[in-house]
Amino acid sequence: MKAVFLALLPTLGAPPPLDGDWSISIESRYFPADPSEGINEDVIQQSAFSMALDEPLDTSKTYQLSYYIKGFPSYPPYPSEAIEVQMTGIEGTGADLETYGVKVGTSPLRDSFGSTAQEYHSSILPPSEEEWTYQSFTFQPSQAHGYIYCQMNVPVCEEYRRFACFVDNFVLSEVSSSSVTPSNQPKVYPNPFAEALHIETNGSRIGIYDVMGKLHHEQEVLSGN
Repeated sequence: MKAVFLALLPTLGAPPPLDGDWSISIESRYFPADPSEGINEDVIQQSAFSMALDEPLDTSKTYQLSYYIKGFPSYPPYPSEAIEVQMTGIEGTGADLETYGVKVGTSPLRDSFGSTAQEYHSSILPPSEEEWTYQSFTFQPSQAHGYIYCQMNVPVCEEYRRFACFVDNFVLSEVSSSSVTPSNQPKVYPNPFAEALHIETNGSRIGIYDVMGKLHHEQEVLSGN
């Protein structure tokens, strides 16, 4: 299946990147089974890209990976002729593109995102097409992989649908053992819960989102509460 991802420049009318001269937009598609069209089972096209590391990950260490994600603009109208050409040059018109999130992990190969890869994170559904949303997670690699990959997530659908989003500014750093002690980790309990959810954190602000990325509650907190 053809993977679709675009490095979009703001000079062409694309939304401005968080940092640098360009950001990446990735797109995926869901084709439900339709024997009349010769599609005997669901087909999912999940666009992805990889980033080579200077050296393989160390399985004895803990890492933090952060990046930013943004919803895909609602087209048309198109901000420029170049963007219109890019959107209409692939299957569909751009008007049927919906925002969705991504998953991030590691891979031993530049173009391998299947059984040999290891997924560590799924993003929220980007809540805005105007602002970048920060995402971050920590992980201890199970394999000494040499690539970080980012792949479009695709929900189960009952009809043909297309999904896309922007990502930018991936940063991988090693986490010292002192910074991942239990005292620095947020505590959320009970799980599952029926009426009351307790959150203990050393942070200064908390936000509660649903699986669709909608913010339901946000507030300042005191350290240790």
